[in-house]
Amino acid sequence: TITINSTGALWIQPGVTVNVSGNYKLLASSGELAIRGTSTSRVLLRPSNAACTSATPARSDWAGLEVTGTTGRASTEYADVYCATHGIFFNGGTGSLRYSRFVNNDRGIRTLAASVAGLISPLIAGENEITGSDEGIYIGLNSNPQITGNNLITGNGNGIYIVGSNVAANAAQLPQPEIHGNRLLENRLFNSTLI
Repeated sequence: TITINSTGALWIQPGVTVNVSGNYKLLASSGELAIRGTSTSRVLLRPSNAACTSATPARSDWAGLEVTGTTGRASTEYADVYCATHGIFFNGGTGSLRYSRFVNNDRGIRTLAASVAGLISPLIAGENEITGSDEGIYIGLNSNPQITGNNLITGNGNGIYIVGSNVAANAAQLPQPEIHGNRLLENRLFNSTLI
């Protein structure tokens, strides 16, 4: 695991390929992870295992990207994240995702915070593609992500999976995502689910 702490930042430049395998991840723990590809030179994050392709069923060959703490930050532009447990997991912290692809992960994008005091609102906007995952976007307690801007959420088990109504939580903990202006289609079970 590569951990970025409070005084640190990791910037990944256009055209870079990052190969990771096993239970390893890029972790922004109160630091900053910035992945900055371009439309003509994307950043690729994938397992070392060559079996992971855009046609591979959802898998978890590596842990993925994770943001923790109250000040952890991650942002992606023109990044492709393949075959991870979580393409990106906002486990606290915040960030933004734009023009990125989350392909064949167990969960493409996951949001969750430990408490109401740590409420998170990551921005998932700007024509991201979330496809081939068990859950395209998994929204947990204490998180109010903004999912806007013509995202394509397709070919997942569940497109957007919102957890809250079946757990013993107080009303302040329940997720309140802002979801509009997206394309949810051809997800195998449901385009959106609230449980």
